[in-house]
Amino acid sequence: MFTRTYRTPVTLVLGRDGQSLGILVFGDAQPRLEKVDMSADLAELYISGSHIYGHAAVSSFGTSTVKAAGVRGSRAYFLGPGSGARLAPLPSVEPTVRGIKAREFGQWANAWNSVLFLGEIGRDVVIVGPTRAGELLHLNIGVSRPDTLRMLEKALGRLNAIAGRHGGDVSVGCPCRLATMPVELMALLDSRYIMVKLHINDLSERAHARGVVILGEGGKVRYRADIHGEEALVDALDKAEEALALQ
Repeated sequence: MFTRTYRTPVTLVLGRDGQSLGILVFGDAQPRLEKVDMSADLAELYISGSHIYGHAAVSSFGTSTVKAAGVRGSRAYFLGPGSGARLAPLPSVEPTVRGIKAREFGQWANAWNSVLFLGEIGRDVVIVGPTRAGELLHLNIGVSRPDTLRMLEKALGRLNAIAGRHGGDVSVGCPCRLATMPVELMALLDSRYIMVKLHINDLSERAHARGVVILGEGGKVRYRADIHGEEALVDALDKAEEALALQ
């Protein structure tokens, strides 16, 4: 995982600079370009007049606000509390230097406790986890490969189906401060829950352990299974729902 830290308020535009990931930083001083030592199949990053071109943008200000948007014409998604328990497209915007200075972020999505997916689903995508710590914005960056994304989408689909059958809801949290960039998906079923925790950063060797499925009630674990692939995920969720029906 690559981590970059910025003092807020700050706005970042991400894209491809040459063959690498580039970040345009708009803070108190003049805009500056930073490079991250990883390849990135993203839209090209540059400024032309007042217009800013790239793939996606992140802004953070206030005590804890984090906003994100895709640059018009780019494929960018997010998963978090505001995504509706799915990989949702980020709002598409045409950022300008003037708009950033005026904090015109009304159309941008709330990206607190979320992870961003930049690129075409079905190929390797750049994943970005913005987190706040006091006045600092931490940007944690990794890569998710197609099999990881298929597993994530499968988990979301199955948990939404389970919640629908049992009158529950699905919550999403992405504490991306860890190197494996885990996402926590939870079907909330009254006093019980089924949780799937998946490690989605394929740049981390630890992510190959992949994750866990847990059926819990109160502070007790009723069922637990480590999962290493899509087949194991489906089997563990089936067993968790069977155990749910027996209680």
